[in-house]
Amino acid sequence: MQRTAVALVPLLACLASSLAEAAPAPQPKAVLQGEFDKTLKADLQRTIGEARAPPDSRIEARRRAREAATDALSLLRSEGYYDAGVVADVSESDPPVALLKVTPGPRFTLKDPRVEWTGHAPAPGPLQAASRALALETGTPGRAADVLAAEGRVVVALNKLGYADARAEPREVVVDHADHTVRPTFRIAAGPLVRLGSVRVATHGRTNPGWVASLAPWKRGAIYDPASLAKFERRLTETGVYESVTVALAPPDQSPAGPRPVLVTLTDRPRRTLELGAAYSTTAGSSYDASTSTTVGSTLGAYSSLQGSGFDAKWIHYNLLGRADTLTLTGRLYDIQQVLDLQLALPDWMRADQTLKLGVDALNERTPAYDDTGGGLRMDVERHWTKTSFFTVGGYLDYVTLSQKDAVNPEATPVGEQLKLLIPTGLVGFAIDHSNDPLNPTRG
Repeated sequence: MQRTAVALVPLLACLASSLAEAAPAPQPKAVLQGEFDKTLKADLQRTIGEARAPPDSRIEARRRAREAATDALSLLRSEGYYDAGVVADVSESDPPVALLKVTPGPRFTLKDPRVEWTGHAPAPGPLQAASRALALETGTPGRAADVLAAEGRVVVALNKLGYADARAEPREVVVDHADHTVRPTFRIAAGPLVRLGSVRVATHGRTNPGWVASLAPWKRGAIYDPASLAKFERRLTETGVYESVTVALAPPDQSPAGPRPVLVTLTDRPRRTLELGAAYSTTAGSSYDASTSTTVGSTLGAYSSLQGSGFDAKWIHYNLLGRADTLTLTGRLYDIQQVLDLQLALPDWMRADQTLKLGVDALNERTPAYDDTGGGLRMDVERHWTKTSFFTVGGYLDYVTLSQKDAVNPEATPVGEQLKLLIPTGLVGFAIDHSNDPLNPTRG
């Protein structure tokens, strides 16, 4: 049976190769005819598309030619060729081929682009910023994409300067076939200058609305800035305790004559999670690993790299205090080490982008070289400047009872005599990451 399976592999490969060769290669839906530059030709071919097989009749070939003509004419006009000629045809060959005869004609250019304000015009400063954002020069190709992009830039520029309700009204674009020009007139409704008001929180969870309001990066009455609302949303999202966060400006009718409220909607993630793990090794022992000491405390971390067997469990409770906090209980039961650790993380403590971590742990180890029992307290504060740069300051206080075994270490403390240590440790750290990708960095 095994020989039969091996023999079938080359046969299946040969069959797949034959089927691939027999399948017809994709071909253009219609063959282009005419004189135009390489860029325009490539755009036309991409717009026309491909067909899996040649047409089976002249009727099918003519249908394809007409579809290609419609698509090609739309592309030509969007690129500024408003006098283009497109003729759909079918060859006399057998099988028939769909033909597309294209005469682009002259390319129309922009002339006198301008903005008209519906309602009240914005203040002189925003008015000039909107004119600069238009960025359309007379004599450049009259491409539809450039016209639409310019309109969007004007609205965005007004939004950034406090005109949150700015919107584009139907524009007027005059195509003049006499001088081959395109004259766009943009109609923009700027609306009033908007100032930010109170924060209104909508949530079914335990979050304290007052704490949420304290994270707003503006003072009441400040001019609306979409970047401020985005920063506010990022601060709430990065706490990690919400499934969704939405920050939006209230509609104009909710505050027609004063600062506009900001609406915050929070959806809590499941309140508790439980993680379980297990490890097995035929070698029992422990080794020192200083790199993990700042993760769960000096007492717990100093001997956290194990060679042994056991179980791990982590229980996490989110938003217990109503301020996006995370309470983590970690347990480790191995043949030579038992650990219990409790940590509370308070994001945006005392100020935004600053996290307080408080922890307590207990440790018990029984190894061939020593016995170690103890516990510790720890506290550190981590302040972020950017997503990848932060400063940490903190400290640890550990109490350890250590009994070394003279059978293994003849010069150690005699059996039965214990060494009791109270160990204070300070922590100061600075981290900055300039890598191009936090998940898969290739430089930085």
